[in-house]
Amino acid sequence: METNKGFIERETSYTINTRRQHRQNLIKQIGWHICNISLEKHISLEDICAECRLSETTVKRWILGRGTIHIDTLCRIFLTYNKKICINIKDID
Repeated sequence: METNKGFIERETSYTINTRRQHRQNLIKQIGWHICNISLEKHISLEDICAECRLSETTVKRWILGRGTIHIDTLCRIFLTYNKKICINIKDID
């Protein structure tokens, strides 16, 4: 029984780490898209932040992977600038 328990714990740990890495990659991609919106439409990051009622520091920290932004705010950013992004609900857990 103990060997099975150890295997399950390792398997769970692997799954959690995989999901965490996938979530971090997703966050980087979204940050990259936000930077692209800023460049494509010649909109400053300040304007994006003002539109979404966020501080510029918060957005910069989030793009660098050091902060968090609520998913509703991300949706607001993309709806505002007519960008589509597909986010799997499982990735947000």
